[in-house]
Amino acid sequence: MNLDDFEAGCAAIREAAGQRAQDVTQDDVYRAGWLLTDAARSLIQLAGDLRTKVGAYPGRYVLRDDEGTDPAVRITQAVTELDALTRAFAAAEQHAAAFHSAFSHIAVDVDPDAEQATQ
Repeated sequence: MNLDDFEAGCAAIREAAGQRAQDVTQDDVYRAGWLLTDAARSLIQLAGDLRTKVGAYPGRYVLRDDEGTDPAVRITQAVTELDALTRAFAAAEQHAAAFHSAFSHIAVDVDPDAEQATQ
């Protein structure tokens, strides 16, 4: 896992999300739907990979907790939260895919920037 790439990707998403969407075209919306779907799918994979690694810590390392809590309790909590994240990302992926699918049937026949003739 390359966390530098992950961090750069997150920074790029924050930057893109912070820009106003006033000049977004129909194609941009369609593409964004696909990218949201792909991002959620990738986050499912990442959370699953982290869950596997974190879940293996007790068998691979001697652990201690900086507050004196049983490390096994913390590992169990961390795995539980990663499972919840995986479910949340899976739900997000379903919604993003449904949005993308629904929007893919929309066609724009009139340029919204063109002046409309009054009747």
